[in-house]
Amino acid sequence: MSEKILNLHVGNSLQLQRISPEYTDRYTVTLIGYLEGRGLIVTTPLVHEKVQFIKDGMRFAVRILNGSKVMGFISTVTHSATKPYPHLHLSYPQDIESLAVRNAERINTNLPALVRNTKDADNEDAWQPALVKDLSMTGAKLESLEPLGRKGERLVVKFEVDVCGEKEQIMVLTDICNRSVISHPDDPDDSRYCSGISFQQVNRFQEVMINNCVLKLKNRSE
Repeated sequence: MSEKILNLHVGNSLQLQRISPEYTDRYTVTLIGYLEGRGLIVTTPLVHEKVQFIKDGMRFAVRILNGSKVMGFISTVTHSATKPYPHLHLSYPQDIESLAVRNAERINTNLPALVRNTKDADNEDAWQPALVKDLSMTGAKLESLEPLGRKGERLVVKFEVDVCGEKEQIMVLTDICNRSVISHPDDPDDSRYCSGISFQQVNRFQEVMINNCVLKLKNRSE
């Protein structure tokens, strides 16, 4: 596999996710070297400025942003070093999956989500369940049993998308653009609250993941 496909550069940020049902932690590390076809060298993950214990043989799903694509592959720790500084040697990828960013329209979805109004930013009990009923690169429509907020208020929205065969959580800040109430024709008490939201401060990784989710859902519906 040529490094031209990965477009590797020292200083690139990579995301590591342990391949284990018992662990869901994701780490951001820095590429500090590589040898084509042989391996990659990255910094050892830090959590709260503490070096994480990574053993030889651990397997990770690795993702790297490459222009308008996210490249994903599986890699094994071939050597975990502590001197002269903590770093990891990773096996070179044999197979690479690419997620491309293209223009994508709004698509119908039914994704579970958790939503919290920023007025309750310090209250962990303020998260409310909701469904993402449609999704685009710039926003979404949420449906909930309780009102999420007023027009102009801000919401933090968390939901999961599939990235390179792994579940990836997206947490994004949004603005409420509009809201409405839907009542069931046969049961006026069965109401749903709809909130149209626009995404704010979406980083590049989130942009790629949201776009890929939209494209996958579109392909399934065709």
